[in-house]
Amino acid sequence: MIIQSTTAKCLLLILVITFFVACQKNYQKGPAPCSIATVPETLASDEAVYYATLDSGTVTVTSITYKDSLGADVKVSSPTLPFSVIVNAKQGTAVGIAIEATTPPGTKIEAGYQYGPPNNRTTKIVVCSN
Repeated sequence: MIIQSTTAKCLLLILVITFFVACQKNYQKGPAPCSIATVPETLASDEAVYYATLDSGTVTVTSITYKDSLGADVKVSSPTLPFSVIVNAKQGTAVGIAIEATTPPGTKIEAGYQYGPPNNRTTKIVVCSN
């Protein structure tokens, strides 16, 4: 069936638009919990390990946990961002970082670590965004 009347075409267009608008849902995102961690790895030699976080916006971090010089967990509650620390870790110890945070819409947080010589650094980063 071909619609030839201009009025009928306009009515059909209005019905389609109304149906489309009525079927749309209004999703309003709120702050989202975020729990991320790097996979721990074992150092092959003594290394200065640089742990850091970087955020965009008003991310609330509940805690940051990183490995100390002997591979034990160090938990920092309600840290000030950006966060960074350098640990002189021993050969054979684990390195890794984890965060617990809340990310408002449009924000993200990154956590990671880096070690090794300037021309061959090992870098691990994890990201949580909302």
